[in-house]
Amino acid sequence: TQINHTARSVCPTQLKPAARFHDQLTKETFLQLISCRDIGDDQWLQATLPIRNGGFGMTSIESICHIAFVSSWARSLVCCLGSFGDLTDLVKNISCPVSGSFPAGSISHQLHQALSA
Repeated sequence: TQINHTARSVCPTQLKPAARFHDQLTKETFLQLISCRDIGDDQWLQATLPIRNGGFGMTSIESICHIAFVSSWARSLVCCLGSFGDLTDLVKNISCPVSGSFPAGSISHQLHQALSA
């Protein structure tokens, strides 16, 4: 979908408000479809689970935007390495525009730290 592409292409800190808005619209639409006025947090959490795990597969863009962005960046880097060879010096000199925006301890934060070292 377009929002998934956007999550892979836009810095997570810039995408966060739009992702939150998208998730809210998704929830409202879901509630209209099932003719329900509101559901609790636990029920919504279950709705966001994959279908194979008893949910409805309603993925939260806000919850995946960091990993989507980093995985896209990492995949692009792999392609560049395959095409252009060793880019170690280039990667070490990249100034990451999202420095400090990843939650501490997250995979995104760890990857950023590794690339910045």
